[in-house]
Amino acid sequence: MNFHTVVYTVFNNYANFNERAQRSQYWWFVLFALMVWLILSLVDRAIFVHAVPVFQNIWLLILVFPSTALAVRRLHDIGKSGWWYLISVIPLIGVLVLIY
Repeated sequence: MNFHTVVYTVFNNYANFNERAQRSQYWWFVLFALMVWLILSLVDRAIFVHAVPVFQNIWLLILVFPSTALAVRRLHDIGKSGWWYLISVIPLIGVLVLIY
């Protein structure tokens, strides 16, 4: 699965919580989101020196539904219910439980 296909698939399935997502699809999308976030952080620091990071916050809002849907599909792929994603709301412990 190449990079372009992964990003295209994730953004087209932003409301699909029923199927499965491969491990490579999940991590390629995480890498893509992180790279864009880092670039936007540099732009924010250059334009808005001591203000709120505008472009980073917009990017995070854009990623809310696609990343949630991808995480739920990834949980389906490992045999868990998508409701397990709600455990990540618990600070630190929830994320550790999901990783385990």
